[in-house]
Amino acid sequence: MTRRRRLTLAAAVLASLGGGACGDVDAILELELALPSDPDRVAVVQARREPVGFDDAWDASGIVAFPLDAPSETNLSIVSDGDYEQALLVRVRYCTSAACDALGDERAPESRLIVERAFYLGERTSARWAIPSVPTESAPAAETLSRCDVRGCRDGVAASYCRTDGTHFCE
Repeated sequence: MTRRRRLTLAAAVLASLGGGACGDVDAILELELALPSDPDRVAVVQARREPVGFDDAWDASGIVAFPLDAPSETNLSIVSDGDYEQALLVRVRYCTSAACDALGDERAPESRLIVERAFYLGERTSARWAIPSVPTESAPAAETLSRCDVRGCRDGVAASYCRTDGTHFCE
């Protein structure tokens, strides 16, 4: 049985993305995150925009932790206030502590996602990332979510959220 959770990361992730006060918010990505089960670990989620890379040091801001005692689906609201064209990087580290600071957590396995373009001025977009199992590597290759796979600015379900010329419906 999959457990469902809803969490808004507006303040925490906004700070980690370099944004200002919540009154400055003008773009939101709703990320549906499907997490695997691993009762010995906690999923620690963070988001950053480029030019920060996965191999760069990420500060501890914007950390949200979820127990992995059962498979679960979590909805995260990731907020931005500018730099819309930069890719969004999301990582899930599988640690033994919620702060990911226990002995051995520096080598914790992780999952990585690059959202080619997540934010559009004044728009709420959405995407889904399903992680089938806890990886064995601490620095795996990142999955990439194309801008055309980011839902938004169009009613209903579409095979692509881009026009035939490659521009997103939110542009």
